[in-house]
Amino acid sequence: MNTYVRHASWLLRIGLSFVFLYAGISSLNDASNWVGFFPRFMQDGLLIATNTWMLLFAMYEITLGVWLIISWKTSHAALCAFLTLCGILVFNLDQMLIVFRDVTIAFSALALVLISKAYE
Repeated sequence: MNTYVRHASWLLRIGLSFVFLYAGISSLNDASNWVGFFPRFMQDGLLIATNTWMLLFAMYEITLGVWLIISWKTSHAALCAFLTLCGILVFNLDQMLIVFRDVTIAFSALALVLISKAYE
C-alpha cells in the first residue's frame, strides 16, 4: 500500500472510530440523549425493552469503533460502519437537521471499504 493511501486509510479509520466510540460511550453514560434516534418499533419495546436495545447498540458501536482502530479486516468493519450509518439515516429522515452529517460519515466509511478492498 503506498504511503499516501496508508495514511488516508489511517485517518479514515481514526475518524470513523471516534464517531462510533463517542456515540457508544455517550449512550452508556446517558441513554436519554440517544433514544430518540431509535426507530419507533424499538422505542416501543416490542421484542426487547428499550434499555436493552440501547445497551446492545452501544456495545455494538464501541466494538465497531475498536474494530476500525485495530485494522483487522478493515473492509468488513468499514462496510458495517457504512450500513449502520445508512440505517440511522433511513430511520431518521424526519430528523435530517441533526443527522445530515451522517451522510458524509457514511460515504467516508464507503471510501474506506474501497481503499481497504484494493489492498487486502
